[in-house]
Amino acid sequence: MNSPVASPRPASLRPAHLLDEAPLEYRLAMDLAMSGLTSTGRAGAGVLIVASVPAFIDEALLCADGPLTIAVETTDLADIVGVRAGLLIRPGRPMPAIMAADALAQRRGTPSAVSYGCALWVSPQRCSWRRRAKALASRLTPGALLTMVTAGPLGQVVSRFRRTPLGSSHPAWLGAGRGRVLSRAGLQPERVLALGGFSSIAWALAARLAGLAERLDLADRAEAGYRRSLLAPHTGDPALVNVLTFRRGGSLC
Repeated sequence: MNSPVASPRPASLRPAHLLDEAPLEYRLAMDLAMSGLTSTGRAGAGVLIVASVPAFIDEALLCADGPLTIAVETTDLADIVGVRAGLLIRPGRPMPAIMAADALAQRRGTPSAVSYGCALWVSPQRCSWRRRAKALASRLTPGALLTMVTAGPLGQVVSRFRRTPLGSSHPAWLGAGRGRVLSRAGLQPERVLALGGFSSIAWALAARLAGLAERLDLADRAEAGYRRSLLAPHTGDPALVNVLTFRRGGSLC
């Protein structure tokens, strides 16, 4: 049930060689997350990004203007990041540093354990996000911001019936227990932004059916409705995507 809606960026900013594009709601969430982080004034020294899917790495490379460190969840992504960066980084911008996400657990004070004023954690995985949370928090300076892009409860259900490039690395819905886990890691919640809902599903289906019927006029209207539904004020319905913002507290025990 992948939406037929095109990218929210102008075509000139989305190169033809961009592969494995993420669904629109996640591209929009990435735009909002990166915009929020870079507008805080904490991104000057660099942004730490933890990602597990090439499509999300592409979005980060297109969104960010300053120095980036990308921590990859799987070893085979390291080479992919290097290739994508060579294609997508604009001239004059530094190439991102690449590290394994497991290296986040290195103690602060070791030569490679750099601290960051802001971080983006996109596509936390159900099998690893709890143990990863404390390691990531240990790399943030006091007062630093962490933004997480996760599936909402509706997005978790929809992912089971939808073919996307995310495959088995589709972002997990962290559920009600996430607050306790992240609080123990020294991360205090600041904001929850919910994108999409039941109306988004209805608009996406309408666009798909109109396209199959070759009614391009109706498909265009449905696509516009889908876009509007993603940013509509949330009414409490289960969301497709959550953008969660946390602030790092004092030192960890």
